[in-house]
Amino acid sequence: MPFSHNYGGLLRPKTRVVALADFWRCTALVVLNSPDRSLSNEQVHGLASACGFVVAADGGANWLRGTNVRPNVLVGDLDSVEDETRSFYEKSSVLCQSDPDESRNDFQKALTCLPDAFQRAVVIGGDGGRFDHLLANIHAMYADAMHHQHRDVVLLSSKSMAFVLRPGGHTIHIDECVEGPSCGMFPMGGPCNVRTRNLQWDVNSEGWNGRPLEFGSFISSSNRILGNSVLIWTDAFLLWTHEVRWPSPGG
Repeated sequence: MPFSHNYGGLLRPKTRVVALADFWRCTALVVLNSPDRSLSNEQVHGLASACGFVVAADGGANWLRGTNVRPNVLVGDLDSVEDETRSFYEKSSVLCQSDPDESRNDFQKALTCLPDAFQRAVVIGGDGGRFDHLLANIHAMYADAMHHQHRDVVLLSSKSMAFVLRPGGHTIHIDECVEGPSCGMFPMGGPCNVRTRNLQWDVNSEGWNGRPLEFGSFISSSNRILGNSVLIWTDAFLLWTHEVRWPSPGG
């Protein structure tokens, strides 16, 4: 069965809780520690209110506290969370879970805290700061996609979202008011044969003069979405990203 991805509702606060209540009840929010907090406190609070489970990864708890959100779990090596924040959440009966494992970053530790019933994790704070941190976060998304066949991990910021496509067919639904048109596809782990429909520059790795997506050879960046859905078939793990436009407050 093809995979289906529909995330425009994340950006539309008026429909987020009402029309998509069942959908987001099975969605978790993961808040990472980032020096570049591209989302406003109002946007973070709206996401947390819609999602059914909230995880603060170490210093991400400092950000959450400023938005008046109480996470279900605070996890990590806890070297970045402020003492005052940790004490506040401990007194608020938040589970504080210290994990000193240096072979995994706090993002990976946060993903292990998600209950099995949650089919999606929306991650904020993962795109800013150091480039090695960003690559480590993409690695965490890739590893999670390999080990959890039916869970999407969506990296969300003020300007874009990204998630991993597993081998197979995919339909990506686009809310044209808040998503697109710019998009891109990047192979993960090796060459990736891809077929697409509804992009300005469709890719067909198996067609005449076709070639796989592969770093050092050919990638699809700065492409454009045509319409309200994109169809993609891939034979390997593929990173998909597209631009987003948050509505004005109250929109």
